Amino acid sequence: HAALDDASDAIADGCRAICMTGPTGCGKSHMMAIQTERARRVAVYTHRRMLFDQLSGTLTDHGIQHGLRAAGHKPRLLEDKQLCMIQTEGSRIDRQGVHECDQYHVDEVHVNAGPTMQEIVGKHDEHGAVGIFWTATPLGIGHLCDHLITIAKTSQLRDCGAIVPAYHYGPD
Repeated sequence: HAALDDASDAIADGCRAICMTGPTGCGKSHMMAIQTERARRVAVYTHRRMLFDQLSGTLTDHGIQHGLRAAGHKPRLLEDKQLCMIQTEGSRIDRQGVHECDQYHVDEVHVNAGPTMQEIVGKHDEHGAVGIFWTATPLGIGHLCDHLITIAKTSQLRDCGAIVPAYHYGPD
């Protein structure tokens, strides 16, 4: 968990928007859950129903009780930890606001850096929350993040057996 310690150090040094990057399969979702455990009040954002369900399962596996802020779910707004669908939050932001928290996480930030997320981030910034942005592709997000932490490189993950090399068979 050296990358999480690096994130804690960056926060202590005054960073307010940290990008955590690592290849697919490096455990970003589990690290997000561990970081969620460390903070008192947290909002976690994603943009796809499949990822929403996966993240809810990961949070549950880590013993983290959380509310669900998404269409089709009964809200539990008093929970300190909230899993939020970006589209739902964007449509409700004017009448409901954002979950007031100490820390918020954005999954797959490389595809979630547009105007809706920028508005959500702005509301969290007004409350003084720290943003942690997660992606395997840290491109086009400089307007949201001021610090980059590399979780691991693909070669490091192969060397320790966390992921296996891919073999490609096909025409030249």
